[in-house]
Formats: sequence, structure tokens, C-alpha cells
Amino acid sequence: MKIALDCIPCLLKQTLRTARMATDDPDEITRIIKETAIRLPLLMELPTPTHAGRIVHGLPRELLGIPDPYKKEKVKHTKIALEIYEKFKEIVQDSEDGLLSAIKIAVAGNIIDFGTGEVFDIYKEVNDVIAQDFAVLDYNEFKRALDKTDKILYLADNAGETVFDKILIEQLGKPVSYAVKGLPVLNDATYEDALMAGIDNVANVINSGSDAPGIVLDCCNQEFRDMFNKSQFIISKGQGNHEALSDVDAPIFFLMRIKCRPVADYLGLKKGDIILKMQNAVTCH
Repeated sequence: MKIALDCIPCLLKQTLRTARMATDDPDEITRIIKETAIRLPLLMELPTPTHAGRIVHGLPRELLGIPDPYKKEKVKHTKIALEIYEKFKEIVQDSEDGLLSAIKIAVAGNIIDFGTGEVFDIYKEVNDVIAQDFAVLDYNEFKRALDKTDKILYLADNAGETVFDKILIEQLGKPVSYAVKGLPVLNDATYEDALMAGIDNVANVINSGSDAPGIVLDCCNQEFRDMFNKSQFIISKGQGNHEALSDVDAPIFFLMRIKCRPVADYLGLKKGDIILKMQNAVTCH
């Protein structure tokens, strides 16, 4: 997905939010914003919004030496998600189609995203999404691909959301490699965040090496790229991963909530829609 004009003010807002989490010093915040503004012409030339996000969200780490401005928020929301985990687990156990219910809960967890700047109540928002119909639901294709694969690569998105991913992983019935970011970026899940959510109890947690707010393959380590290229079944969580991988020829199922106009326009859908969408470029076999 190409970067859109609407992505530029969004990136600036995210930069300001991240800078304020990193420091209270107005001079340092101003410095980060100025450095971002200097890079704007470069950002417009990059292949995807995720590539641009990699540059923008690396600035607090580069300029202030603060590796994870969202650390406290990630811990907070992971704890909240863990507190309500059993309630949503019961929904899956009591449903007629446990796999479909788990998919719905996993995509509902995608509301945990500080990058949007929205204030949210996790329990209420997840329940609201569970009551929502999918705008795109390639569920039959998903089940057929799942039946024919012997292992799954699962691309993580946000910390806290990881808890809801765990519910889905428990329903998949196949070995799962759960890929997290190599360095902190926004509230995306790192190895430490995945362990806090208990993902290591249901999957093999792996480090993609990516320091972008999505899986930018050129920025990933060779081990992950090899695994990605050999995978027969990939679950991609979240909008950042979709932005980075929407034009990649791979057996991907995108699972997310649409959070901005450029992505909605790209997919021909609406902001707020939820999707389970098979990558158009491939036929799963």
C-alpha cells in the first residue's frame, strides 16, 4: 500500500504523542518535531506508510536515547487484557463455532492501538467489535488453508492485543510461530510483551528483527525472512502489517480493524470495518 497524503499529518501527530511520552522537556519535544518535519520530503518517497513510521518512531530512540516510550502503557493494557481473558475465553467455549469466535475476539483486540490517539475502554470496545459483522470474511478459505498446513506464522501487532491473539492460537490446533518486533516501536509487541501475555505457553515466540510499526521484510533478520518465504499459512494482525505486506505475494490472511481513511479507501471499505481477508495475490493450496 502506497503512502497517502493523509498519512503525513497522522505521522506528525504520532510523533508528537510519542515525544510527549518520552519526555516532559518542551525543547526536546520541539527538537523531535522539527527533525520529523525535515524528513517529510523523504517520507513521501517511501514505499509504504510503515516504512515512514519506522523513521519517525525511531527518532525518540535516536535523539533522546529512550528505547521504549510506551512501556508503561503496554504493561498497563496487557494487565487489563489478562484480567478479562477468562471472560472472552468462555465466549469461545460456549459458541457454536469456537474458531470463528476466537477470530472475532482476536480482531476485536486490535482496538488496543495508541497510534490512533483514541481513548478507549478495552472491555467495552472489545464487546462492541464482537457484536459487529465482518465487512470481509474469507473464513472458508481460512479453514481450508488451515486444514492443509502443518504450521502457522502469526505476525503480532500491539501489546495487550497479544492476550486476545492467545485465545485464537489456542483454537488453531497447529504449531504457531509468533513473530514480534525486534525493537520497541509505538505499542507494538516485543519479545518481553509477548511473554507477559503468556504467548510462550501456546506458541514459539520469535524475533522478526523489524523496528517498524509493521513487518517490513527488508528490515527483518534473515532467519525470519527465510521462515516467511517458506510459510504456507500466515496470519497478519493489524493495520501496520497490512500496510507493509498488502502487495507482497504470500499466503497471508489479514485480520484487523480499519482505523484510517487511506486504508479504508485502499480496500474500498469504511473506517471501523473489521476484516478477515485473504491476500488477493495468492491462492492458498
